[in-house]
Order: sequence, then structure tokens, then C-alpha cells
Amino acid sequence: MPESEPATLAGHGAIGPHLLMFLFCLSGVTGFVREQDQILNVGHTRYEPNMKQRKAVLARQRGVCATPGCNHTHLEVHHSVWWSLGGRTDLDQLVGLCVRCHHLVHRGLLHVAGNAVDGFEFTNRHQRPVRRRRRTGYRRAA
Repeated sequence: MPESEPATLAGHGAIGPHLLMFLFCLSGVTGFVREQDQILNVGHTRYEPNMKQRKAVLARQRGVCATPGCNHTHLEVHHSVWWSLGGRTDLDQLVGLCVRCHHLVHRGLLHVAGNAVDGFEFTNRHQRPVRRRRRTGYRRAA
């Protein structure tokens, strides 16, 4: 039997074979092809990503926000080159961001550059790279 990577559950990490089989039993399974085709690239003719593009972005990111250090799983799809500035609604130009990170981008506090092929780069408002770090919980009153 060929060796394979362990199954992962978005936002939780690796899971064992028994839990995987249990989840298969309870849910529908959707396969994803990891290649781009014309239906996943619509160029500048359409602003909103279609459902196939959204599913492909979620699958590519394993359901987790693309911002380094963020582990939220409720994602919105964002154009890495803003559509209003000539960006295209093509799969490699779309990135999944949680609601919080998406708002930071539109407020100019977080910047996304690059593409899915070469990798997305995240910088803060001072153009410094966003580092991977664990998010801490809410601040507690002293």
C-alpha cells in the first residue's frame, strides 16, 4: 500500500483513520482536482467568484485563513489584485481570508500580494512581513 499523508480536519489538524471513516459515514464527499481549467478562470468578465472557485480556494487552503498565524475557518474569497484595479477572477488570484483579516485588508492594515502559484505574501501597513505566530486569547482584566 502506498504511503500517504494523514487526513486533516480544517482548523484542527491531523485525525486518525477511525474518525475519518466516521466522518465519511455522516457526510457527503466531494473530490477536487488540483488543476486549473477554464471554468475556474473567468478573467475580468465577472467580479464574484463562482461556487466552483470558492470550493477550490477552500480546498487549496484546507478551509483555513491564508493569513500567517490565523487559524479561523469561516472564509471569504478576496482578489489578491483588487478587481477594481484590474485584478482577474482567476483561481490563482483568489485567496481565502477570515472575516477579520478581510476587513483588515480593506482598511489598509493588512496587504496581500502574489498568487497561489508562487505564494501569497502578507505585509502590515508598514510593509513589514506578517510573521506566523499564535493568536492569544482576549486580554483579561487585571
